[in-house]
Amino acid sequence: IFEWPVDGSIGVSNNARANEDFWELSYAGEVALIHKLRNFLVGSTISTFYGQKITREEGAPEKEDELISGNVRVGRVGLRYNIDRRDSLRFPTSGFTFDAETAWARYWLGGDLRYFRWEFRNNYYFGLFQDLVFAIGLEVTSYENVERASAANTQNILPPSERLFSGGRDSVRGYAPRELGPIVRSPVFKIDEGTDEPGWDCTYRSSKLGGSKRTLLQMELRYRLLENIALASFVDSGNTFFSQGEMREFAAAYADSLDPGLQQATDPCFGINPARSVEDNVGYTYAELLQKPGYFFSRHYLSYGLSVNWLTPIGSVNIA
Repeated sequence: IFEWPVDGSIGVSNNARANEDFWELSYAGEVALIHKLRNFLVGSTISTFYGQKITREEGAPEKEDELISGNVRVGRVGLRYNIDRRDSLRFPTSGFTFDAETAWARYWLGGDLRYFRWEFRNNYYFGLFQDLVFAIGLEVTSYENVERASAANTQNILPPSERLFSGGRDSVRGYAPRELGPIVRSPVFKIDEGTDEPGWDCTYRSSKLGGSKRTLLQMELRYRLLENIALASFVDSGNTFFSQGEMREFAAAYADSLDPGLQQATDPCFGINPARSVEDNVGYTYAELLQKPGYFFSRHYLSYGLSVNWLTPIGSVNIA
C-alpha cells in the first residue's frame, strides 16, 4: 500500500452447508492490513482486519428451536499474529509455529451479534535421532461475553453458524467430523394413525449443538522412511463445550414443557412432561485447566492411530 511496509488483502467467500436437515447459507468478506516484522521477531507478521458475515439458517421449526438458531449478521475487527520458525516445511526436525487471533464483534460494526473471540495455535518439533521427530501441538479457541440483538432469539447463546465443532481429520482423528461435544436431546412426537392426533411414545432424538469453546492437543512421533515418505504414530485429545453461563441460557430456552398431545392413562408416558435438555457438555474454565492438566484426558475425547505421510515442499499429505 503506497510505499508503506504494509500489504493489503481482500477476501470474499460464499458457503452452503447442510447438517442434520438444517441449512446454513453464508456470505462473508474481509479486508486486512498486514505488516511483516523486520527488526524484532524477524519473519513474523502482524495484521489487523475488519470483516462482515451474513448467515441465513433454514430448517424445520422444531430443529430451529432445538439449535436456538436464527439469521445472523456479524461485524468484527481484530488482530492476528503469525510466526513460523520451522527448519523445513517438508519434514520439520526443529523449531515451532505460533498463530494467535483476537476478534471483537460489535453492534456498531454492522452486526446483531456481540462477542470477544480469542484463539491460538502452537506447534513444536524436536529431533530425537536422525529422521525421528517428536511433534506436539496445542490449539485453544474461545468465545466470551456473547450477546444477541435478534428479536427472534433473546437468549445470549452463540448461533449455530459461529459455533465450534470437534472430530475429523483436522481435529480428533478417528471420530467423524463434528461428532464430539454437546448434543440437545429432544422428544419425538408422532401422528397416531387411528386418530390423526400427535402423541409421544417416550422416544427422543439428539442433534449436535457444537460449542463456544474448543481445546485440542495433538502429539506425533514421526519417522522418515524415504526422501518423500514418512510414517507417524499419533495421539489426539480434544473436546468442545459451552460455559456454565451459556448452559443456564439453554436451560431457560428449554424451560417450557412441550405438548405431548392427547394421552390415555394406559400410555407408557402418561403424566410425563417431555422436555429438551443439553447432554455431554463436559466443560471447564481455562484457569481450571492450568491447575488440573489431567483434564486433557479425563474431560476430553481421545484417539490414537498411525498415518503414512507423503512429504511435499509445502508440507505433508497424510493418510491416517
